[in-house]
Amino acid sequence: AAWVLFAVLAVLLAYGFWLFLLAAAVFLWPLDFALKQMVIGRAAAKLRALSNIRVVGVAGSYGKTTFKNIAATILGESFKTVMTPDSVNTPVGIARWILRDVAPEAEVLVVEFGEYYPGDIQKLCRLIPPDISVITGVNEAHLERLGNLETTASTVFEAAVYAKPQAVIVVNGADELAARFAPGSAGGRRTLFYGIGKAETAWQVGNLEFMQDGSGWGFDLSYEGKSLGRFRVPFLGEYALSDLIGTALIADELGGKPEGVVRGVAKLKTVEHRLQVLPSENKILVIDDSYNGNPSGAAEAVKVLGRFLGRRRIYVTPGLVEMGKNSAAVHETLGRTLAKTADLVLLVRNSATPHIASGLLAASFPESHLRWFASAAELFAGVKTLARPGDVVLFQNDWPDNYL
Repeated sequence: AAWVLFAVLAVLLAYGFWLFLLAAAVFLWPLDFALKQMVIGRAAAKLRALSNIRVVGVAGSYGKTTFKNIAATILGESFKTVMTPDSVNTPVGIARWILRDVAPEAEVLVVEFGEYYPGDIQKLCRLIPPDISVITGVNEAHLERLGNLETTASTVFEAAVYAKPQAVIVVNGADELAARFAPGSAGGRRTLFYGIGKAETAWQVGNLEFMQDGSGWGFDLSYEGKSLGRFRVPFLGEYALSDLIGTALIADELGGKPEGVVRGVAKLKTVEHRLQVLPSENKILVIDDSYNGNPSGAAEAVKVLGRFLGRRRIYVTPGLVEMGKNSAAVHETLGRTLAKTADLVLLVRNSATPHIASGLLAASFPESHLRWFASAAELFAGVKTLARPGDVVLFQNDWPDNYL
């Protein structure tokens, strides 16, 4: 019958189409690889010719983009500084950036190093070896791909292992895993630890004041025991003050002056989608933390929410991604922490959020204050209905559709 013939032809055409795509991929892959290696090779050659440039490489499971932005702003007051844009952090992306944006007069490059698999940062160091390697921290981010925290730590610390022989390693001393792995990963290179209250550092912040209007932090800044004045930065996360200290230490290493750090601090701006306060109607304070999708970032976001006093605090999330086998524990811990802070929790129903709910309820959070939504679209519509003037609403992480 005609319909049988039609069906057979349709199947053959369908399989033929996929076979064509597969064949094209197999034959084009060597060409694609060769072209990418050519771009990387040209970028490496350009850097070798620019002997005056010093590279600050920023690696870590979390906090890279914020540190990079703070570092570029502060160092830019003393040196001609260029940073990788947005989330450009792969060999090809960085190579194209070098060819396009790095001018001969540049003095400092601030480069974000991305890691998804062991060896990723080693490849980046081969292209653009750091003079200073920053380790912002180690946690469960990308655990789905990296497998366990030990592999994650060793992958992040490739930025230290494969840095230049005389490089300085700058480590977030407040991060337990980073501080623990640092001594055995620096290969004899000098290691500095940054963070608030580290007595051994020349740079100190004190008299911290969280601004209840959401405008950031006020603090005193001192260098070698000498007060440099009272400052305010527009970041909600306390980690930004720690990043400021880390950057100031880097400025010292590069030969910068304290006056340059002071000028840079005055110019700092928030990073989009990372605890960013958004304008809203009806006196509702909206905090966009949609690009912070890791346990440390989420923990800091909950702390921020808890710092707002005398206001109803609403936490909105679809959960965190790529937590691997630790997903249940990570989300239950998040729920238990939230129970002490949030007044209302709004969740998208998926594979992760039931664990947040378990943590909340185990910590005696009222079930009537927990709301469920079938999709992100319904969630956002629900926020508009539930939020009232004076509320603080925190949006935590933004799941791609394929995770929902």
